[in-house]
Amino acid sequence: MLLAQSEWIVPEIHLGVCPDPSDNRFLECAVASGADYLVTKNIRHFPPKEYAGVKIVRIRAFLQALEQTAQRNLSS
Repeated sequence: MLLAQSEWIVPEIHLGVCPDPSDNRFLECAVASGADYLVTKNIRHFPPKEYAGVKIVRIRAFLQALEQTAQRNLSS
């Protein structure tokens, strides 16, 4: 199911904003794809809260955002 809803991203940007180079690769993909969120258990290695329009959140915060969106969609 996840694969069917996925898109392969090859970013053309190279970032050096995270202390761990492998974390930069995830952020590059998120920025290049225009993602709304980058979901991680390890937010301390990413820029605080947001980078280039991508919100950097823990799993719990992402699930809460999904729930709020679903509730708004049901009430409209």
